[in-house]
Amino acid sequence: MLKRSTEALRRGDFPDGDCITCGDKGIHLDVDDGYPSFGDFANDELSPHWREFAAALKHFKPVFDVLPDDSDTFIAFTSVQLTEAMTHLVKDALMNMSFKMFCFQYNLYFHGGTSTIAEMMGNNKCLQKLELQQIEDMNTNDIAELCSAIHRHPSLVDVAFEHCFTSGSGLGDEMLHSLLGTDNLKLERLSMPKNHVLGFHNGFNVCTLLSDYLATNPRLKELNLNDNNLDDSDALLIANALRRNTTLRHLYIGANRMGDDGAEALKRALYNGSSLNSVADSNHSCCIEADYDLIVNDMILNESEDREINRAQKIYTLLSIRNKSMSNAQDFGYIDVKLLPNILEVVQKYSQSMSEDNYYVRDFSIVYEVMPIIQFSDAAGAAAAMEHNGADFDGRWLSIKYSSAKPITAGREPSQKDEGCMTVFVGNLSFHVDEETVRETFKDCGEITAVRFAEDKETGQFKGFGHVEFAETESTDLAVALAGTYVMDRPLRVDFANERKDRGFGGGGGRGGDRGGRGGGRGGRGGRGGYMGGGGGGGRGRGGFGGGRGGGRGGGRGGGRDFGAGGNKRSGGIAAFSGKKMTFD
Repeated sequence: MLKRSTEALRRGDFPDGDCITCGDKGIHLDVDDGYPSFGDFANDELSPHWREFAAALKHFKPVFDVLPDDSDTFIAFTSVQLTEAMTHLVKDALMNMSFKMFCFQYNLYFHGGTSTIAEMMGNNKCLQKLELQQIEDMNTNDIAELCSAIHRHPSLVDVAFEHCFTSGSGLGDEMLHSLLGTDNLKLERLSMPKNHVLGFHNGFNVCTLLSDYLATNPRLKELNLNDNNLDDSDALLIANALRRNTTLRHLYIGANRMGDDGAEALKRALYNGSSLNSVADSNHSCCIEADYDLIVNDMILNESEDREINRAQKIYTLLSIRNKSMSNAQDFGYIDVKLLPNILEVVQKYSQSMSEDNYYVRDFSIVYEVMPIIQFSDAAGAAAAMEHNGADFDGRWLSIKYSSAKPITAGREPSQKDEGCMTVFVGNLSFHVDEETVRETFKDCGEITAVRFAEDKETGQFKGFGHVEFAETESTDLAVALAGTYVMDRPLRVDFANERKDRGFGGGGGRGGDRGGRGGGRGGRGGRGGYMGGGGGGGRGRGGFGGGRGGGRGGGRGGGRDFGAGGNKRSGGIAAFSGKKMTFD
């Protein structure tokens, strides 16, 4: 093998199927012994051939100087035995050669391995992909050296470690932790299958760091964690990160220890059919590949490279499902009339594209009752309005009828007010209410210091109530007197929010400023392919990018998330979405 490689290098003759291939796409140099011999005898026998091969490599460099910039150039060492001296010879011969990919596979006796690889990476500024497969006996120092070289490299975007770490060593977790624990990682693809990654190492959940990385990193497009030991809690962290990640395109997470709970969390990250809002805010970019029986069943996949098409398909699917149960009738307030054209536009575009491609288009229906109440100064004005019943208004059919006046009642008696109470509870809020509306309602009561909306701990959905905090305790008396006032067609429940003795509202983290509240960042919790070919989110964080142990949503744990402007209940709106804004219910 070495003789053939050396002779081919010297002749410039690169027959297809041999160890070197040269063509329009570039140069592929594959040094594969196939049946290596081991021991001192092998070293003595092969050393002269390695010297000849290294010398021939040096004369090969001019070929790189005339290759186009977009050429594929990679060198692979597979199942070879190199003494330390021979390793340095090859390394020196490859110095400053512009290989875009280094691949080392099954090199059980690769002497000085990681140090040599790190040095070769540093001397090759064009390197884009590094693949290590079954390189055994790496230790913590090797991991630190390799990760440092990866972080420093200016052009490396694709890294694969397959079957490099043994069970129980914790080194797979340490490698993942070392790779992700920096802001300098520029990777677009990261593959770590069969490395016994547990997600928990040295008292730290690596998947918390991974969740933070996925939620905040705009570069990573492909992540392969197949054949590790990740469980439901890890899947939950990853799923929560996917709800905020709009750039990851492929996640491979099969053959782990996930059960139904982890699979359900991943499904809901891609398709949460509890409402049109939740569907619209699901992840429309990432395609998940995992165990068929866990993930694929009853799952709406992201099948298109265009996330807007995926989003439209999911909205259309939910409308079709609702059509079967006749559950599309919605009682909307007047502020939501403008959403109807957006929903219809999504449905029209998706159904049209499906029809053009000869796909089956499922039945659907949308029935909305838009119910604004208009009060006239006299009965004659109301009678005149009734004459327009059934008329066409901007392409919509009007249904007009008399509305009986709704009495304003305070409902239940307010609680006994504690001394110094500064906050009121506000219940029976519309699910479309925003902070501006709440502030407008209570503006005459006094200075408002914070408005907080309550959300479900698991789904992040608004729960229909919140709290308003004032600068002076007297303001709460005026606010409670507004109980029964109609806001967006709902009578408000208002009561004193006395401090609980067992837990404070904000904990040690303070109230978070004007719209702060509870604080706490919602942080985080196979084989060799062709060149650049790839392989083959969740509870709340424990470190979060918000600070402290803070990843959660509890007040006082530090950091960024507040109930006044964060999550799905935002100031002046309903839900956040990257791209063209369409919000549904």
